[in-house]
Amino acid sequence: MIPLDEWRDILWSYVDEIFEPNKPFYFSIESHVLTDLAKRRNTDIESATDCVNQLALACRTLLDYHSPKSELDPSVFLSQHSRPTYVICYIAQQILAVEFMASSENASANNFYLRYREVMGLEDAEGIPLRYVQFEKLWEVFGKELIRIKRAAPSQITFKQGDSRIDKYRHYPLSQSLLDKKSLNEIHLRVNGIHQLSEQKLLRRVLRSSVFSSLTPRSKSKLKTDYLQKEIIKQIYSFEDLFFGGWPN
Repeated sequence: MIPLDEWRDILWSYVDEIFEPNKPFYFSIESHVLTDLAKRRNTDIESATDCVNQLALACRTLLDYHSPKSELDPSVFLSQHSRPTYVICYIAQQILAVEFMASSENASANNFYLRYREVMGLEDAEGIPLRYVQFEKLWEVFGKELIRIKRAAPSQITFKQGDSRIDKYRHYPLSQSLLDKKSLNEIHLRVNGIHQLSEQKLLRRVLRSSVFSSLTPRSKSKLKTDYLQKEIIKQIYSFEDLFFGGWPN
């Protein structure tokens, strides 16, 4: 089994690759990307499924399992010897759950916690598998670490709790599973006057074949997912802002 310390190092090395100063940061990771990252460390990973399972095994070493809600050991949130906490490992599981959910035949935000339990290697049950306060604390600590370790500006942090009761917690990972940078660049190049368009008009413009055909397969899949469309439109607006004075520090 790959120890949790190594998973932490693997995931922060990925942050180092994708983080850009003064630009919005989205922590989106798919199982095949995680597998490639693990293989770079000469780890004994056989497949993407094996990779996700090994991450689950490592994460469960600091998880006190209960049904319906489990509890993370307090050490998950503590930094030792100036190293990052283990929080990023548990954040990655939530992101993987969103990716699996979005790629399923019956994609729905209502299936997030079910997919999350699968990624964690837990038995099926209803609702959130962690205590609410710990679920939210994972994201709070991750945001603080991005600011401390990567010198991120608070405005670069793109995750936050949802506006409605049902979306309050799951919105954190859902907000990260949006369009990739290549597709955002294509939209910016092909759609004029983005901020002059309403949300509905912008969505229709992006779904036109002349724009839609230029996007990556992953981004096309995201745009076809109804419950992600509102957040994707917000992402396009914020990405457009980068071309008018840059992202604020």
